[in-house]
Parts: sequence; structure tokens; C-alpha cells
Amino acid sequence: MTREHNTHQHQPDTNTHHQHPNNSTPNTENLVTEEITFTTADGHQLKGHLIAPGEPAEEAVASPQKIATVMHPATGVNQHLYRKFAEYLATKGWPTLIYDLRGSGLSAQPQDNTDKTMKMSDWILKDVPAATAYLKSRYPDHRHVAIGHSVGAHGMIAIQDEQPVDAMVMIAAHAGITKLISTAAERAKIWVVFNLVTPLTARTLGYVPVEKLGIGKQIPVGVMKCPGFCS
Repeated sequence: MTREHNTHQHQPDTNTHHQHPNNSTPNTENLVTEEITFTTADGHQLKGHLIAPGEPAEEAVASPQKIATVMHPATGVNQHLYRKFAEYLATKGWPTLIYDLRGSGLSAQPQDNTDKTMKMSDWILKDVPAATAYLKSRYPDHRHVAIGHSVGAHGMIAIQDEQPVDAMVMIAAHAGITKLISTAAERAKIWVVFNLVTPLTARTLGYVPVEKLGIGKQIPVGVMKCPGFCS
């Protein structure tokens, strides 16, 4: 595994002019954020941010356990969605890694959206374990917690034997079976996206314009055509 990182002091959001009435808003001024790159077993470079307390938080000092966290993202969701959550955990003394899956966000390379070889199984079986391994390499003396959102939760469960963690939190970790979707309207929408829109746009454009359709951030066409364990 290779890695590189740049460190900078977190700058608070100057556009926020109001505080919670009980002054419970986390103080993020002392957090340190690193821009990091790590490499998967099959050679893909993934980019993320490691957000850590600049000095021990009161909660961390009071607790004998040291904990580090990795957040595994959902399909069509970039790491920036998890930034505030990661900052909150860091204010509690938990350094937290957020990152983008291959073909997505900061990890995307030119033409990744037209890559037919990228599969969701690559995210689950290659990207998720690489992120977990990177966190462990940075914090070998900590307990490790994985937080998975949707497919990210599937991934952390699938690779638990390969890269075990001490605790897992699953968010919207659905079964991935469309007939279990509660409303007919949503089931119809999903059916149209994967059975009409995806094959049509993949054939005519070479990719699926996910962002223009309003269903998420960039997703490689290979993932859209095979949203599961395909080879």
C-alpha cells in the first residue's frame, strides 16, 4: 500500500452566524485535516481526508480507549456529505477517515464514467478493505470502528474476515432487493432507471448522466449496468 498526504489546519465555516441555543455546537477550530491518497490491492488510487483532533479532546482524555473511525460511502454519494459527521467525531477525540470510491468524487479519473469494467463488487471487495487497512496503518494502537452507508455497509460486512474491525455501524443498509421497496412509486422509479434509462444512455452516450438525472453524483457505467456482485 502506498500513501501520501498534505496536512492543513481546519478553518471554521465563516458563513455560519448562529449557534445552537445551548452552545453545544462542536468546536472544530483545533481539528487537523489531511488530504490523503491510498492504493487498493489492484492498483487504484483512492483519495480522501483524515480528520483528527489537533490536541486531545476532553472526552478522549477521560476515556482509556483510543478509537479511530472510517466511513464507507454510499453509491452516488461523495465524501463531502460525511464531512460534518467526521468533524463531530474528531471533536470527541476520534480521528476519522472519509474517502471516495473508485470512479467517484475525488477518486474519479477522466473517463471513469464510461468505464464498463468497474463494478460495485470492486467497491465492496477492493476499495472498502483498502480504506480499512489504511486507517489501521495510521492508528495501529487504536480500536477501529467502521461506519457504512448503504453499499458501504455491505462492504464492511463482506470483508470483515479480511479486515476485521472492533465495531460497525450500518446506515440504510438495505437488502438491495427492489420488491422490498415500500412504495409502488419508488419501485417504479428504480425499475425505470435500471431497465430503461441506464441501457439507453449507456448505449447512446457511453455513460449514464446520473447527476443530470438528479439521482446522485457520478457513477461509472459499469456499476450502473451491474449494481451488484457481477464479474
